[in-house]
Amino acid sequence: LGNAYQCVGKLRKAKSSYQNALKIKDDHPVIFFNLGVVCNSIGEPKEAEAGFKKALELKPDYESACASLVKLWIQHCAWEELAPLSHRLDDFTSTCLRLGRRPAETPFQNLIRHCDPELNQKVARHWSSYTASSIQHITLSHHLQEKKTDGKLRIGYISNNFRNHPTSDLVSGIFAQHCRERYEIFCYHYGINDGSRQRKRIEQSCERFIELNAVN
Repeated sequence: LGNAYQCVGKLRKAKSSYQNALKIKDDHPVIFFNLGVVCNSIGEPKEAEAGFKKALELKPDYESACASLVKLWIQHCAWEELAPLSHRLDDFTSTCLRLGRRPAETPFQNLIRHCDPELNQKVARHWSSYTASSIQHITLSHHLQEKKTDGKLRIGYISNNFRNHPTSDLVSGIFAQHCRERYEIFCYHYGINDGSRQRKRIEQSCERFIELNAVN
């Protein structure tokens, strides 16, 4: 149930479901990890840290929990705790690359941890291959509409960060700057709706704001 709530963006209900699950089985590393992910998404870093730590305690080879905890500690400048766990994540990533598997840490996470273009590219290639293989079975059906004659160029932006996030702080002013006589702006969002000022500003700055979470 917690997973279902998490998939549709009802994160506080997901948190409650994971907490209830732990009352039934309090030694399940995946539940602790999922609880950590949800808590981190709703701005509760201490609870997220506790969830990731417990998941690693119960399952020392839990690579995703290690990667998530490293990312959390980098975000909160917990440098003393970070060093030993960062080396542990390096071992996980190295093993995955050697075995031809996608590592848990994302290309961006690896990029900010290591100034090593060759390593960065290896991680990115494995993630790209994984993503490509995961969507091969999907058949997309495109319905072409009659071309409008108003001469406007339609531009679409897609992100999961049209919310209270550094990305939105950097780009939220861009959308309103397009000349409306020449351009029509569409924003596609697949993240949470946090009701923030950044979110509202972007919604008001484009012709259409589409929530992709509602699309199956």
